[in-house]
Amino acid sequence: MYFNASTVPVCQWRHREFDGVDPWANNEPIKWAVNVYAYVPTLYANGPVTEKRTVPPESNDVPPKFAVGIYAPAHNRYRILPNALQDLWRAGMVRDQDLARLLYEKEMGLRRSDYPNAWPPSLIALCAILFGIFAVIALGLWSLGPRTSRMRRFIDTAEWLSARPTNEASIILHGELPALAIYPLNTPISPPAGVKPGGPLPLLAVVSGGREKRLVLIAQRNDLASLTGLELQASSARLPVSVISSMKEKYQELNSDYVMCSGWDWPDAYSDVEKYQMYQALKEVGIGCVILALLCYAGRKLWDLRQRRLANGFLALVGGSPSGAP
Repeated sequence: MYFNASTVPVCQWRHREFDGVDPWANNEPIKWAVNVYAYVPTLYANGPVTEKRTVPPESNDVPPKFAVGIYAPAHNRYRILPNALQDLWRAGMVRDQDLARLLYEKEMGLRRSDYPNAWPPSLIALCAILFGIFAVIALGLWSLGPRTSRMRRFIDTAEWLSARPTNEASIILHGELPALAIYPLNTPISPPAGVKPGGPLPLLAVVSGGREKRLVLIAQRNDLASLTGLELQASSARLPVSVISSMKEKYQELNSDYVMCSGWDWPDAYSDVEKYQMYQALKEVGIGCVILALLCYAGRKLWDLRQRRLANGFLALVGGSPSGAP
């Protein structure tokens, strides 16, 4: 006998009686009854019966919300029928007299999920639908996020000074840049096309660290304390060739090919943290929901397949045609 630990089957009405044998008692002739049960919380198992007969005794159209079982008053023996056998009985494909023998033959191979009080298959299907909806929503929101490869990197000043320059990189530096000198430009440098306006930069700083010296365009000296900007090729930043040549003459080991431009940025750049929190998380949730939806769908299909196999097994025992199994 299988039942959920939190619920027990309570007989609602005796549907009808029939003569048969008891296979659990050496096929002793005995009178059986077809009973209709409802699963109720254990706390209310001794309460009054609340459901009334809904179909005449000669009919097998017992509503699916009820469980069908057999009961032998002489031996005080009752069995709840598994779902597949209940479906066959409701469809009129097995007789009342066959129920005890069929259940006896198959009982040892039955699982908890084969009985009506297991987790409802309809709930598994509902979970598949809900997870599918969540997946569509999450992946839909993720697809609306910025489709760009321009990532804003967070990096320590010392690490940036020792790393190779990266063209068109959007960078936020942590820590103050060590300036060797700061020079005013005759003409402030304006952002090139495609760069988010950050204002002209009138000062050129030479900073030292690592294996080389770097050029940095700034609006004011305080920009070196915590710089956010773009690392561009000097030609892309439109730094005059004369200025570059002058700096190369003054400083050895100067990387004059690249310049960091304070306050400039790409309009579509976003940080790793923003990407993870706003978009990557949505993508991961969406993929997770897809997997859960597929697992629930597969679980429901496997349950359906097992029920068909059980029904065919019961029909084979009574000489019925498996093709007619529900």
